[in-house]
Amino acid sequence: MYKLNISTPGFLQASLPISEDVANWLSKRLEGRDIQREDLLNKMGYPVGVGSNSGSILDSVYNFAKHILNESKAEQFNVQIEAIPAHPKMDSIFSAASILPEHGRSIIVIFKDKQVMSDVEYCNKCKEWHTPKGDLKESHIHQWAYTDDFYNLLNLPEFPKARSDNGEKSRDLADSLAQMFLLKALLIAAKSETGSSRSFF
Repeated sequence: MYKLNISTPGFLQASLPISEDVANWLSKRLEGRDIQREDLLNKMGYPVGVGSNSGSILDSVYNFAKHILNESKAEQFNVQIEAIPAHPKMDSIFSAASILPEHGRSIIVIFKDKQVMSDVEYCNKCKEWHTPKGDLKESHIHQWAYTDDFYNLLNLPEFPKARSDNGEKSRDLADSLAQMFLLKALLIAAKSETGSSRSFF
């Protein structure tokens, strides 16, 4: 793909995407030239087979140049043809359900009905796709991707690690209970010093 750039000495510029065929044809006539206002349409091939609806591959170029002449009062134009670089093709992180993921790695699944589910793991031992809500049927899976690859592609900030260790939850609960007992002991001590008979618990 190419782009036809027409600019004025006042640095106003307009661009038109053009095909390779048009770019090759125009490059022989226009590239890097300063063209006078009265010669612009002629240098682009007008009037030979070109017009707003003549069916020529240059119709859009003619209409583009005519529009510029209508909009600008400049006496001189610079015309250039520029190649538009193709975007590099990205490798997909998604795989078909027939390609099995590594055992125990967290994956994201896209179903054939376009729903998405995360926190899925494939188990080599039982040949099943496990989720916290139960096993998935492979026939419903369209594609899958590793969770870490998916989040890296989205360029999201790192998520805090979830507490999956029950021991940590037990320690947190034990700490909370210890603080409550300590608070109760302090209140009892304060109560005995003041001689009050009211109980806080």
